[in-house]
Parts: sequence; C-alpha cells; structure tokens
Amino acid sequence: MRESEALAPINLEELRGPRLKIEKTEKSIIMIINTDDMLITYSDNVRELVDFFEKKLNKFFEVTPRFKIKPFMGMHVLYDKQKGLLRLTLDARRHVYDLINHMGLDPHSDDGVNKLLDPHEVYSKADLPPEIDVKLRDKVWQAHCKLIHLANWAHPNLVHSVSVLGLGRYVHNPSEKLWSAYSRIAKYLVKTRDFKFKLVSETPDIKLMHLEPYGHSDSGDWGKLGSMDDRKSIGVYFSFLLGAAISWKVKLSQTACLSSQEAEYCALSEATKKALSLGMLMQQLGFGSMKPTTIFCDNKGDITMGLHPSNKPATRHIDMRKHFCRQHLELHRDNTLGDQALGP
Repeated sequence: MRESEALAPINLEELRGPRLKIEKTEKSIIMIINTDDMLITYSDNVRELVDFFEKKLNKFFEVTPRFKIKPFMGMHVLYDKQKGLLRLTLDARRHVYDLINHMGLDPHSDDGVNKLLDPHEVYSKADLPPEIDVKLRDKVWQAHCKLIHLANWAHPNLVHSVSVLGLGRYVHNPSEKLWSAYSRIAKYLVKTRDFKFKLVSETPDIKLMHLEPYGHSDSGDWGKLGSMDDRKSIGVYFSFLLGAAISWKVKLSQTACLSSQEAEYCALSEATKKALSLGMLMQQLGFGSMKPTTIFCDNKGDITMGLHPSNKPATRHIDMRKHFCRQHLELHRDNTLGDQALGP
C-alpha cells in the first residue's frame, strides 16, 4: 500500500466523535494563533510538513524556534502523562501575584479570605461619587483588566466577581467601596495563590471519563446581586470535556426577568448557544459527533418548558430568542432525556 493511501488527512465531514488519541493512519495538524503567539499540535506522521512550514515562516518573520510548550500567554503549562493520557495544567500564578502586588498586598502573607465578595454588600450606581477620582479610577481599571485576564484563562472561580463589579457599570467612576471589593478579591487570591487549573479530569479510570462534551447552566440570583439598578439577573454556564471545564461565562440577562424560572431559562438559552458553537468547533477539528450535547439544569420548570410548549401567564411573554433551546430540543425529540438533562 502506498503511503498516500495508508495515511490520509482526517475527514472533517465524518462525525468520528471525541476520542483520546488520533488513529495511526490519520494525519492531523491543529494551529492556534493569538496575536503573535502560535501553538501547533500535530500527529507524529506529519512532522515533516510542520518542519517545512516552520522553514517557510522563518523566511518572512523572526520566529522563535519550535519547542514543547511551557509558557503561553503569561501562564506556565505543566505536563503529567499517566496511563497513556496527557494531563495538562495551567499555572497562572504570575498573573495572580501581579494582581496581589498591584493591590498593595503581600502574596506570601496569611491575610486571606475564603469568599471572593462580601455577601452582605450590594453594588449599584448609587455608590458612584459625585466627582471622578482619576487616580482611583486608573488603579481600578488596571486591577479589573488583570482580573478579567485571570477569569477568562485560568480562574473560572473569578468570573462571577468580574460580572458583579461590572466593567461598564461602575469602574468609569469607582468608589472606595468598589476598591474595597477588589482588595477583598486580592485577599482571596492570597489564600488561593497556589491554585492551578487542570484541563483533564482526575478520574483514575480513563474509560469513565466523559468523552462527549456536556454543560451546566444556572442563574445565580433573581434580580438581586446581578444589578440593583435595573434588576437584571445573572446567568452562568460551564462547558466540560473529559471532566474538565473548557468554557465558561457569567452574563447579565438582556431584560429584567419576571420569575426565577425565566432567569434560569435565559441562562439555559446561552448555554445552548455555546454548546452549538463548541459542537461546530469540534467538527472543524475533526472530532464531530452526532450525539446532542447534554446540558444540566436544576430548574424543573425550565426542563418542562424546554420540552413542551406552554401558554401560562408566567411564561407566555417569553419570546422566541429565549426559546432557542426548545427549538434545538425539538431537533432531537427522539433522544431519551433524563429528568435533569437537556440536549440542545
């Protein structure tokens, strides 16, 4: 058999499903570019093609020689290979220490807290001072930018705080109360300074891992801590693969919700959109699956409304944008769903 017949590029039209490794007869190159940082992951049988690409690239740009990734976007990538599975860990302590130092704290002190935000504090536009303190505003801007970077890349436990403090709502004219909230977050990071983000589950048996992606959606409150100014609610979703979080978001609802069920339904619709986009991404990477993505929701009313059209006084005002998840459930009506699961 000729080499061209034995080794073939992965057919992106074939829904192979997620898997732990590439078949020996398949060729795969995945390239990730973020500004001037480039990651290339490839199967062993295409090393010559990657070498050729690197030589071509060096003719036009000053490129760092290819090496096994360790630093990336200010984070340190750690490897741990067990039972044939490569476990990756992102160590973002450089950014954690940077934020702690920016807040004037000692990263190695014992002055830490267990909760990110004071549960008794509520933030609103009523806290904004009559005049802008430019020096305080600049410090808050820097702290918030550092916090966003940490929350987006390696600390999903920070995303709720980023949403509550609100880049567009309060930081243009911050108060001392808001600055105290950032100081408390820094104290939390002092307490958790050595936390690392694992990209693969610690499940000892690889066969028990969730090869198919799945998600969770929830609403953290109903018109309370989300936004006291307009009573919008906070919704959250997390997407998982191999038991580890790969995508997350905390977002205010676009309108004020009239019930906790509606607030959770908005979050469920956002989780559905993310599930669809991740499904398309996995297909483009050669790991497409015909199975619907399971989304876990803890609101029985939302599950019922997603499965069955209703015209009750409490829900008849909900528009089709929020019924987005129901539309995709109808596409997979033949699938068996558990009491606590929705498949978009």
